[in-house]
Amino acid sequence: GVDALLTGPSRYLVLGANNAEMRAGGGMILQVGPLEIVDGRFSAGDFQPTDVMQVAPGLVEVDPDVKTLWGALKPAEEWRNTNLTPRFDTTGELTSQMWEALGGGEVTGVMAIDVPAIEALLELTGPVTLDSGEVVSADQVREDLLLGQYEDFEDRDARRDRLGELAGAVLDAIDNEGVSAAELIQVLRDMGARRHLMMWSSDSVQQAAWEELGTSGVPEADSVLLSVMNRSANKLDPFQAVTANMTTVPSEAGTRVGVEVTVTNNAPLGLPSYVAGPADGTGLAEGEYRGIVSLTIPGAAGNVVSDGGTLVALGDDGPVRVAAREVRVPRGETVTVNFDFEFLEGWEGFTVLPSARVPSTEWSGPGGEWSDGRARRVELETGG
Repeated sequence: GVDALLTGPSRYLVLGANNAEMRAGGGMILQVGPLEIVDGRFSAGDFQPTDVMQVAPGLVEVDPDVKTLWGALKPAEEWRNTNLTPRFDTTGELTSQMWEALGGGEVTGVMAIDVPAIEALLELTGPVTLDSGEVVSADQVREDLLLGQYEDFEDRDARRDRLGELAGAVLDAIDNEGVSAAELIQVLRDMGARRHLMMWSSDSVQQAAWEELGTSGVPEADSVLLSVMNRSANKLDPFQAVTANMTTVPSEAGTRVGVEVTVTNNAPLGLPSYVAGPADGTGLAEGEYRGIVSLTIPGAAGNVVSDGGTLVALGDDGPVRVAAREVRVPRGETVTVNFDFEFLEGWEGFTVLPSARVPSTEWSGPGGEWSDGRARRVELETGG
């Protein structure tokens, strides 16, 4: 599958995702552009900002479960809401159809790349030079894309192509710097394991390769994934400290699992208005964060209850289920959301997947404490 991709001709759609504004298991998709691969040569086309690429209603059909859960946010029309589900196979197929509906042409696959993934690729290629003459290196790119670009460019039009231009420059540099296939695959594997780089293909052989490499971004039926999705129209996610405490208690049926989620808004004073807000029409104060706390749980879990904030979604999402509640977090304050669900006797455990947040969500529970930069297996002791 990897050989077929690199030999080509392959045409992938690249989704530039920014971790300063999060969605489910990945950053918000703010830039998109094509990537051509022929005989191992990478060539990235022009990237476009997604806020001016709305798709007319009815042109593209969205997955039925996603429509039921998130249809009000129009994921088949609004690119920035295409990854409200962590199922990247669904997001990949959806965005490929949206690209074609807008006249972008047919693509054989989709790649989502965020800020840490660009950072990892820059460590392979070395610094890249943008059209402006600016040189960008791995040691500065995270700070630059998450905050610095908003401090340096008050004018939105002057800044809006930066994420896409940088992603394109990095992909082109893979050719120019002679990066080996083995090095590239290692980065794909590592970043895929952290959900910082995800790939989908309509070609079954290539899709099998992404699943084998761990870059498919598809939750298994025994997955748990905690997301805090930005609904503030600001860039405050890097300043939200997210923690989750998990408890497991034997019950008559099997095991009851509780997850207590806290979101603390540590946004400092003096941030650029585009970062801190408030955006027109949101009704928020400067520095205030509004988000959807969404917990993906195995489809086999039952008796799901939650509290804190306002319930906005509850139901099946392919092989998993989701419960989501919207919260508002003023600067300097903390809010708590609780989830509770049950497994029948005989269920052995589940895997907590990475959120792709920067900084990572901090978990505590059975087996100790961990950051969700990587997947973590949790074993259950069942009752009866």
